[in-house]
Amino acid sequence: MAIRNLVEARTAFASQGLYAAVSTRRTIQIGTGTEPLEIGIGLIENGSAIVEIDGRWTALVTKYMAQYEVPGTLDELVPLILSVYAHQKQHGGELYEAFEQVVADAERYLVGGVPARV
Repeated sequence: MAIRNLVEARTAFASQGLYAAVSTRRTIQIGTGTEPLEIGIGLIENGSAIVEIDGRWTALVTKYMAQYEVPGTLDELVPLILSVYAHQKQHGGELYEAFEQVVADAERYLVGGVPARV
């Protein structure tokens, strides 16, 4: 099935038991669940996102103070993120570790972070 918009993406994530919320016309937040906070909002557990910036879709997975940013179409990024969550579910660990196992040469997508001390 082709993923043409964020509503179809949300349906694909939800069908695999993932939390998925379209927060704007250009952003979908994905996670394994939510944890309510006292101030009335929820924290997304094992969160990632797919965002549209300047007409391009990008999948985001955080690693400490940096994040992996993978450009592509919704048709490419939804299956990629689904496979990352499936790997995490099967093997455990952090979401970024699952990303590093699923995506070949994952470090090429790493953006930002704190420089290591020399």
